[in-house]
Amino acid sequence: MKNAAPCPGSHLARGGVSQSWLGGRTSESGIRVGLVSLGCPKNLVDSQKMLGRLNAAGCDIVSDPESADVMIVNTCGFITDAKRESIKTILEMARLKNGKKQLIVTGCLVQRYVDELRRELPEVDAWVGVFGQEAIPEIIGVKSPQPSGKEPFRALTGPPHLAYLKIAEGCSRKCSFCAIPGIRGLQQSRPIDELVEEAAELASHGATELILIAQDTTNYGKDLPGTPDLISLIQRLAALREVRWIRIMYLYPTRVTRKLLEMIAGESKVCKYLDIPLQHCQGDVLAAMRRGGDRMSTTKLIDKIRSVVPGIFLRSSFMVGFPTETQRRFKELVSFLRDASIDHVGVFTYSREEGTEAWGLGDPVSQQEKRHRRSILMRVQNEISANINRARIGEHHEAVVEGIGSNYYLCRISGQAPEIDGITRMRMSPDSDSRRLDPGDYVNVRITGASAYDLRGVRQ
Repeated sequence: MKNAAPCPGSHLARGGVSQSWLGGRTSESGIRVGLVSLGCPKNLVDSQKMLGRLNAAGCDIVSDPESADVMIVNTCGFITDAKRESIKTILEMARLKNGKKQLIVTGCLVQRYVDELRRELPEVDAWVGVFGQEAIPEIIGVKSPQPSGKEPFRALTGPPHLAYLKIAEGCSRKCSFCAIPGIRGLQQSRPIDELVEEAAELASHGATELILIAQDTTNYGKDLPGTPDLISLIQRLAALREVRWIRIMYLYPTRVTRKLLEMIAGESKVCKYLDIPLQHCQGDVLAAMRRGGDRMSTTKLIDKIRSVVPGIFLRSSFMVGFPTETQRRFKELVSFLRDASIDHVGVFTYSREEGTEAWGLGDPVSQQEKRHRRSILMRVQNEISANINRARIGEHHEAVVEGIGSNYYLCRISGQAPEIDGITRMRMSPDSDSRRLDPGDYVNVRITGASAYDLRGVRQ
């Protein structure tokens, strides 16, 4: 994946929704359950929690949908492409039922359109929105044990050395294009002690990189007693001995304070990396999006970030084809992108969503024009990214090993978030490799080559 989604807190793969069939161990006893997770990392965390409850109830988690007795689809319903991918996946799973399997569909699409879905897809056995997923074991006929009322540990389905930590649910922002508050409600931050306890448990299972996610991480704690903040949370998480990297995603531009930046600059465990979905730079477009700001304020923000945290990696996402984006305003966005020189950028076309304030603005920009503007912006960004990466040749970075190729290691430096920012191929060398590295190992790498997305290097 090279893109980040148009709304803070969502990730989409190129061409559709990020999809993962989550599976694990199999055995001869128990109900066999498989789950396909669509959409953003927050959805993935929900999926892992569902599997954790089912695992605790004695179910066998399988990786092959054809071998499952129960198939669960955790859907994304944020924008049109995500909805289409969710429907396609539901139909694919329904074709595997053969009258013997149970199909349960959950997630954002269900929360948003359950009545229509129930009418159109009678082959689905149960519908569960984003709330009430803890009842799924009961729906399939098992009971999840919860000693002392404690939630079963979630099933970690990806690389064991990294884990997403969802610090809040919902969103209290009022971006005119975004359907998330209507799907998941207003922001509900999780208490710091609860998050630290979960992080410690994740670390005990091998997670050395924690990725903090929410619809708006900068607003964390504003709804809690005593109003704790993101800084307080990160300081507690950094005290966990096993944690090596803490990565912050989905920061709202106007909430990025100097105090937060100074903490990032001074805390060695926090990756010098920020994901700030800007959406646009032109003042009239941002006003219609209900986000505020303009090119000057956005430029000042980027300058402030770079002055307080030298060498920081920046990721952002931009939306093209919003109803008030004229050709002149789009050209201003292109000009801004050239000047801003952001490390990683995702570009998305506007999706008109019912129930949002922007619905009333219509959809005057054609789909063809939206795609054209996206291709222009991506060509510009490819050139920018290639230049930035070539300038990194000769730099030294800490990296984590993700996989092993024929004569190289697949790594990520701290400026590369998993799945969305490319990778670093580190050449194997008998002279420098005193031992073979494994996924999850950390290593120092010197950058020796670059493309628009990926880097090449050698071990130091």
